[in-house]
Amino acid sequence: MPASVQLRPLPSPATGELPTLQHATHVTEAQAYGDPFLPALAQSLHELVAERVHLVTTLPGAQR
Repeated sequence: MPASVQLRPLPSPATGELPTLQHATHVTEAQAYGDPFLPALAQSLHELVAERVHLVTTLPGAQR
């Protein structure tokens, strides 16, 4: 049985962590291309929030 997921808006207190998360998920790609200024690494917090980032969560009781 596949895990159930839920998309919901990221809670406001967590928005400050978005640039760190964004950087961590794209730094390997930037290294592979030799480009530290990939759009995903150059986005500001304001730009990330404007994209209406959603948090993906696994619903309670779902299989992992």
